[in-house]
Amino acid sequence: MANKRLRPPPLTLLDKYRGQGFTARYTTTVTVSGGEAAHGRASGIARSDDDNLILDLRLPATLGGPGSDTNPEQLFAAGYAACFHGQ
Repeated sequence: MANKRLRPPPLTLLDKYRGQGFTARYTTTVTVSGGEAAHGRASGIARSDDDNLILDLRLPATLGGPGSDTNPEQLFAAGYAACFHGQ
């Protein structure tokens, strides 16, 4: 058995995962502006195209920032959790 070479699995295993083309049900745009050298990451503003989301962005205290407002990592975590939260 030591002389047998590993082979990749056949691509037909993926057939059950193929389906119709993806159609987006909702899209949106959020723009980050302002800030210093970090282009908004350290001291910018995130604003959605419908103005329902307007947030000041600051570096977390653990990265040398003031930690007084939200940071991109928190936004990512919140968005991910909201998208994939199940009941």
